[in-house]
Amino acid sequence: MSGFSTYLSQMTINSTLRGQAFTIPAALYIALFTSDPTDDNVTANEAAGAWYTRELTGSWSAPTGTGNETTNSNQSQWDAVTGAAITVSHWGIYDAATSGNLLYSGALGTAKTFGIGDVPVIAAGALSIEVD
Repeated sequence: MSGFSTYLSQMTINSTLRGQAFTIPAALYIALFTSDPTDDNVTANEAAGAWYTRELTGSWSAPTGTGNETTNSNQSQWDAVTGAAITVSHWGIYDAATSGNLLYSGALGTAKTFGIGDVPVIAAGALSIEVD
């Protein structure tokens, strides 16, 4: 399960109820976190190291029969981990490769420790975002 960030919640209210323009991001990026970034975007929890950058998410598709849920259509893959092992427990979707605004975030089903030389991968269909 994933959650709206504080930023996206505010933009939703502003655009749907207050008539303020919201620019749809041209690209979306997935970030890895060592603990919950929270709805307020605690970037200190984002993975770091020479191997790490946010990755483009690619497209998203609706699972069969659902209109309020979407899953990632593309695999996301990072470079091999260097420097030190890292345990990743959360993910986030951003509107920019660096800085930017957190849109959604969620916990991985199980935290995963990546050792030096391991390649972090999120398979297509592994992330789900649902709006109730």
